[in-house]
Amino acid sequence: MNYQILLDRLRRADDLSAMRLRATVAARTEKAMAVPFRDRWARIRGAWLGIVGWIVICVGLAGTYCLQAEPKFLVTTDVVLEPPQPSLSTDPAAQSTTPTLDSALADSQVQVLLSERNLRYVFDVQHLDSDPEFARSGFDLIGWVISRLPFPVEPPLPPEEQAKRNREIAFQNFASQVSARRLAQSYAFELSFYANSPEKAARLGNAITAAYIRDKVLYNIAAAAAQRGGDFLKNRVADTKAEQEAADKAVRTGVIPDFVFGHADARIISSAVEPLRKAYPRTTLILLMAFVFALATGVAGVIVFDELDPRVRSARRLWALTGLTALAALPVVNMARQRPTALLQWARTDPESRFAAEIRKLRGATLHLAGDGAPPSIGVLSYRRGEGRSVVAANLAAVIAAAGTPTALIDGDILNPALTRSLAPQATRGLADGVSAGVDPSYLLHAVAPNLSVLPALSLAIAPDPNETVGFTTTISASAALTTSHFVVVDLPPVSDSPEGLAIAGGLSGILVIVDAAGVAVDELLQLIDRLADTDARVLGVAINKSE
Repeated sequence: MNYQILLDRLRRADDLSAMRLRATVAARTEKAMAVPFRDRWARIRGAWLGIVGWIVICVGLAGTYCLQAEPKFLVTTDVVLEPPQPSLSTDPAAQSTTPTLDSALADSQVQVLLSERNLRYVFDVQHLDSDPEFARSGFDLIGWVISRLPFPVEPPLPPEEQAKRNREIAFQNFASQVSARRLAQSYAFELSFYANSPEKAARLGNAITAAYIRDKVLYNIAAAAAQRGGDFLKNRVADTKAEQEAADKAVRTGVIPDFVFGHADARIISSAVEPLRKAYPRTTLILLMAFVFALATGVAGVIVFDELDPRVRSARRLWALTGLTALAALPVVNMARQRPTALLQWARTDPESRFAAEIRKLRGATLHLAGDGAPPSIGVLSYRRGEGRSVVAANLAAVIAAAGTPTALIDGDILNPALTRSLAPQATRGLADGVSAGVDPSYLLHAVAPNLSVLPALSLAIAPDPNETVGFTTTISASAALTTSHFVVVDLPPVSDSPEGLAIAGGLSGILVIVDAAGVAVDELLQLIDRLADTDARVLGVAINKSE
């Protein structure tokens, strides 16, 4: 809604009420006000059941995942590179040379450890192509879905090709579970491997490390033999064979022996042992993260929905969104536990209730109007039906009458005479037929309590014809006639059903706007005030019904 247009229309009225509305709407136009934190917190507390339910769902899904997920156990081994020891020689230059290692060599050894040659040797020796953990087996959800899609189907591979492909898939799965990293800037590096059982993780982690040591032994022996000739190989063949056999056995068994591999230029400083607890899934962390996620998203969702919610809901929210001050905030009333007649007189029969206290606030605003010398005729208006307009009008008239002021309650809603049905069901004539026939409205009043009378809308024995009924003229004339002896409260028809409520509003001393906090949007309220400004009606203020 264009607030500037609303300001221009309100400027056409010169009474204090329009000036007050103009000032508040102007303040709202200049600076948008945030919804108070207390309202936000109240909204979050009101949605605690939904937030708890969302937390239970998220934590339950996380717990289900932890129970269904295949556990993984992580092991590590550490290897340190060592330069070859200098050989004994009578050459002073050779004795003075200190063996060294460079940083590039340490980084390259990590790649050697993760090389296909090293991993494939372990894969073949351990016969992992038939291991269910690495071989493609079981139900494949993604593959099943893709097979159901209308895509061109590839022809099946020959058995030999399919077996080779399955073997490569198993090797890739095995290699994806191996990782290695250099420890800071040292010449040590760490190998990590995870599997679905502690025994397998430790066995294969040690086997991969032993395969690397075996490869180092074979490479160094071959390099030394090429450099120094066959005599060197003959002298070292026994030591070489023992180291190679020890490394091969370690690859097969997955147990690192207590053996010194002199030709490896590397030393295993820690071997893998069976882990006592799984590394994945981390149940405690996952459940904690699920709880935090559910709590944060639940609260955020409430705040987002609260921000997008266009309803009034409370007096503080009304002020924050429109700059209008509520004269009263009526609580939610359980209609099922109240008879219609008792509900219309509830503020009088139960003066200690919060409902009665809020109705007395409205009485103060209306009696202040009467004290200004203006004719005391108050209209109660709402945007749509079901917002509690008739209940507020009846109870307002009841508490005004209880203060000793003769009060007339006019049922101005001719097409839906709720007050007439509850308070004067036996009336033979009413507003629609009696006043138009020239009858004095005071003769049509029905006494319902001390100082309180009701003017029925019409005789309930005859259903009105909507095409023939024009109620705003008779309502205005009846209220004008009764103000000489009574304080008049008029129950006006809702604006969404009939424009007669707006037509009557311009002829009354003041208008109370009733807003259903749970059902009316802020834009609808401002639209109603905008239309009242067109009729030059004096808006006393807004009363919120069913306030939070």
